[in-house]
Amino acid sequence: MSKYKDQECLKARTIHIKGVLPQDRTGEGIENYLNSILKQKAYGSQTPGKVISVLILPDFTKQLELEAKIQELKDSKMLMSVETPFCSCCLPNKYKDQAVFELEMERLEN
Repeated sequence: MSKYKDQECLKARTIHIKGVLPQDRTGEGIENYLNSILKQKAYGSQTPGKVISVLILPDFTKQLELEAKIQELKDSKMLMSVETPFCSCCLPNKYKDQAVFELEMERLEN
C-alpha cells in the first residue's frame, strides 16, 4: 500500500477523545472501556476489534497562558527598574508598586 492509503487507513481507525479522567494518566481505563465496547459490537464469527495503543496528551493551554502572563509581568518590571521610566505611561499603575508586583508574581507562580 502507498503512504497515502496507509495514512487514510490509520485516520479511519483513530479516535480522538477529549476529557480523559485525571486518574487515568496511563490510559488503561479508556483502553479497557473501548475494548469492552468492541467486544459487544462483534457479530457472529467475527473476531472483536482491539485497541492497539492509547496516547494521552496533556492540555498545555493553561500552562502557556500562565507563562505568558509571568513574562509580561517581568517585562513590565524591567521597564520600571530604570531610574526614570522610559514609558511609564504604558504600564498599568498597579504594577508600579513593588509590593503589588510581588503579590501578582507569587499568585501566578503558585
